[in-house]
Amino acid sequence: MSPRHATEHWMRLAARLAVRGHGHVEPNPMVGCVVLDRDGAMVGWGYHRKIGGAHAEVEALKRAGAKARGGTAIITLEPCTHHGRTPPCVEALRTAGIARVIYGEKDPNAQAAIRTRRPRVARHGCAARTSRASS
Repeated sequence: MSPRHATEHWMRLAARLAVRGHGHVEPNPMVGCVVLDRDGAMVGWGYHRKIGGAHAEVEALKRAGAKARGGTAIITLEPCTHHGRTPPCVEALRTAGIARVIYGEKDPNAQAAIRTRRPRVARHGCAARTSRASS
């Protein structure tokens, strides 16, 4: 499988995970996350289950444990950088040693938005890029 197809595959899985939060996270967005190890194997997954609960990234990182270090997080929404009901997800990703973040959509939350060209997660020590899986 080519890297592009692999990214699309994992992003689709993250999107399917995100839908599991439907009816429990609103008005927050439904978010899913898949964590891959250095070799591209899935070692963790998660989704935002309820308002005030752990975000998708934190759930996925807990499942991945130490295998996340040097790996990739594929997330349906850009990780949050602000402290609301939960700490910033970019800090959890950085602490876990995630080397690369791929997210499907930029965070539309005005509180989380920092208007710069450089992706917010990149400013927190992770290489980042957006990727939209085809439907």
